[in-house]
Amino acid sequence: MTHRPENNALPRPEADRVLELSRIVRFSIPLAALRPDGPERPVRPPPDDPLGGRHNTFAGWPSVPGVGLFCEWQVICRGEADERTGYLLGIGEIDAAVREDVIDPLAAALRRDPDAAPATLLVRFAGVLDRRLGGRLHALRWRLTPFHAVTLETDRMDRFEIRQHFDFAAAHHLRSPELDEAENRRVFGKCTNAHGHNYRVEVSVLVPLPDGGEPPVLTLPALERLVDEHLVDRLDHTDLNGQDDVFGRRLPSVENIARAAHGLLAAAVADAGGELRQGTGGGAEKTSCTYPAPASPAGTGAAAGAAAASICATA
Repeated sequence: MTHRPENNALPRPEADRVLELSRIVRFSIPLAALRPDGPERPVRPPPDDPLGGRHNTFAGWPSVPGVGLFCEWQVICRGEADERTGYLLGIGEIDAAVREDVIDPLAAALRRDPDAAPATLLVRFAGVLDRRLGGRLHALRWRLTPFHAVTLETDRMDRFEIRQHFDFAAAHHLRSPELDEAENRRVFGKCTNAHGHNYRVEVSVLVPLPDGGEPPVLTLPALERLVDEHLVDRLDHTDLNGQDDVFGRRLPSVENIARAAHGLLAAAVADAGGELRQGTGGGAEKTSCTYPAPASPAGTGAAAGAAAASICATA
């Protein structure tokens, strides 16, 4: 008979106790609060404001009745859960840290320097939040638009990741010459017939954080040009089955589209000072494939100077 500890829990290796907790905090800053020539005022409403309550933290608090800067910050923490509560951190602690230590100082920083680089600001606030959260902050991601995000890891403060989305439309069909008709139909179903997808592409690049306010070696506009030239223009409005120089003898499946994206972008990113690390492909909105597999479930474990291309197809 196998002996178990008195608490009936099987023993686990120490590494298995490390958890990764992710929390998204959304908020808005009124444009009036960002005007360099305007009066400085707090963004968070005072406690006695009857309309200042946290009535919709899912969409974002504080909210603005007019035009403002919408921010989505993803706080990624690592550590061991408390045996009594089961918590790594209370999500209320994370929310309070961002709302109290980021919102008003971020507005003040942008008032002083409207052109401040997001990565530089993340360096400042990552240190603040890490201290507030007991040294458990692993990464901080600022989604500036629904399509563009900047990420910083606390153990790699000399580099940051930028992400941007793209799209292209292409046709393909899946039919293997090594299978007979019945087996092709069984494996691929309707996908044996020619059809098309609108592919949504997310590309991420990890680049060194520059010193002295200099621009990074690979900027967002430069990345957009590279992806447009080497991936989107190459595949947009084409029949992927006819792209022999891209796929060779491989079928243009979800898996092989991810591999192809990696191959098309690797050299261009390397020439620009980075290294393409992985690509993710999807054959429908609910399906994706990553090549090579990411090192971190949160997608923040890339190496220095590395880039990741994510491809999600929507039918």
